[in-house]
Amino acid sequence: MLELDSFQRASLYAAILTFFKKLASIKKTPPEIMAFFESLGVELPDLSGEDLEQAAEYLNMFRASVVRLDVPPLARANLPFHIKTFIESNGYTADEPFDGIITMTAFAARLAIDAYMAHLTDGEKALKLERILHRFNKTHLIPALANAIPQNQKLHQAIQKIVQLVVADSDMLLKWLTRR
Repeated sequence: MLELDSFQRASLYAAILTFFKKLASIKKTPPEIMAFFESLGVELPDLSGEDLEQAAEYLNMFRASVVRLDVPPLARANLPFHIKTFIESNGYTADEPFDGIITMTAFAARLAIDAYMAHLTDGEKALKLERILHRFNKTHLIPALANAIPQNQKLHQAIQKIVQLVVADSDMLLKWLTRR
């Protein structure tokens, strides 16, 4: 079972964001990021050449409002607005489409990093941010990633492994939050 402290959690979400951002920019994932995932027991596929280009295209076109086939069409159409409201109501903003994979993982990373920093000075603020992270993961990030089905099998495998990490972290976070 994945049990991360607040620093490790911040590192996890920052690594996920970096992984997706590099792929979306048609750049190889830095070895430090691959090593971090390996330290968690997850070996992500190394994408290169045509696989890398296909991955970049998919990630740049990714929208939760397209992949979330688990919700009715009307609800899917409103997902960008709901995600935007969620992000902005918690004091954050984004330059990218709100239901894009980069924006969603950037928001999760920012929450995790801010929660880590808050743990250093303000435990109550840290708990609040971790509750927001948990709710965002369960409501938006996990379902979006779990419903992603890129044609590129290596990217699909990578996303599924990342989903498993986020689910495990969210489950552990819930247990920790309910003890508070």
